[in-house]
Amino acid sequence: MATQQADVQKVIDTYVAAKVIARIRASAVLAKMVSSNFDDSDIKDRGDTIKVPKRGNLTVRDKLEGAAITSDSPATDTVDVKLDQHKYVAWGMGDLATALASGQGIEYFTDAADTLIEAIESALFGEYANLTAQEGTAGTDLTSSGLLAIKLGLDTQRCPANERIALIAHKDENSLLAEDNVIRADARGDGGAAFESAKVGRAYGFDIFASPLVPEVSGTPDETHGLAFAPGALALASRPLDVPQGMTGVQTAAITDAETGITMRYMQGYDITQMRMTHVLDVLFGTKVLDQRKIIDILT
Repeated sequence: MATQQADVQKVIDTYVAAKVIARIRASAVLAKMVSSNFDDSDIKDRGDTIKVPKRGNLTVRDKLEGAAITSDSPATDTVDVKLDQHKYVAWGMGDLATALASGQGIEYFTDAADTLIEAIESALFGEYANLTAQEGTAGTDLTSSGLLAIKLGLDTQRCPANERIALIAHKDENSLLAEDNVIRADARGDGGAAFESAKVGRAYGFDIFASPLVPEVSGTPDETHGLAFAPGALALASRPLDVPQGMTGVQTAAITDAETGITMRYMQGYDITQMRMTHVLDVLFGTKVLDQRKIIDILT
């Protein structure tokens, strides 16, 4: 029997949402490390702009005898983020209840979530093009000395030293793992964990992660653009999309992950051109550089 509109959100909430949110959290790397901004009651359309709060700078001033002090108003600082990314995945399948009962229906939801997360991650990585600071050399793999230069660059920019992250290409991860001072237990002090796990882990004040989504730009030579940053450098804003109105027959539900700030819309309806039920999972979001002091483009 076909699922009714009143049942769709209940089915999503009780069965699908937990699976999809688990996939969001498992697949997201960069999206979990940036400043998230969402409001699941604030329905928006593509092209809308929202104001994301940004902690403002404080100023040191000389106290003049007999003069009143001047106070900053940092809480009023905001950055405009345009919700210019609307991504979707659509697939043909039976009615929601029938599809889920088949045992394979839930896999399509998790596959769709994985694909949408990749699109969000790629958009965040793409912010490298808007950065003012860059370290490294095109066509040259990252080394420990290069990582130290990146550290110095962030230090010079007065980026906070705590919770720094380096997201690099897998080729650069391999380059670092070929260096003695990275994998040697006596030099590193981690008991040889880097050698045993083939993961760089933490080095030179960075938690280091490798991602296949690090942008690659073809050229002479080819370029890759990783990111070294601290919390508050990038923003990810997501908002729920409106539901179809009127006698469309489309049934909808929302899936929101409060941890990453990502909210997705689910729709199902009969497609007369394909003569089958079509399912859509989509997401509306925008990305922006919040603080240039806290981020560097890793060029290799």
